[in-house]
Amino acid sequence: MIIPRGKYTMDMLSNSLRLHGQTYNYNIEYRNITRAFLLPKPDSVHVTFVIGLESPIRQGNTMHPYAVMQFTKEAEETINVNMEAEEIQNKYGDDLT
Repeated sequence: MIIPRGKYTMDMLSNSLRLHGQTYNYNIEYRNITRAFLLPKPDSVHVTFVIGLESPIRQGNTMHPYAVMQFTKEAEETINVNMEAEEIQNKYGDDLT
């Protein structure tokens, strides 16, 4: 993560996004997300994912209205979905591919 600064693990729950870091933990409800951008960086190696928040997250006295994450453009991430295939199909249908 670039803003707030640090390394975080991300858990995507049914109603919220949980960021767990060494010092701070954040719980961002999906309804608090107002916009999201995927922006290329000028170095052509990285992309930046920006999440706009209705209620900023707070780190000490600093308010962060955006959460900014940086990824390598060519990197592939593996995720584990902790749901049965039947439950995913019933809940999301063909929205997930």
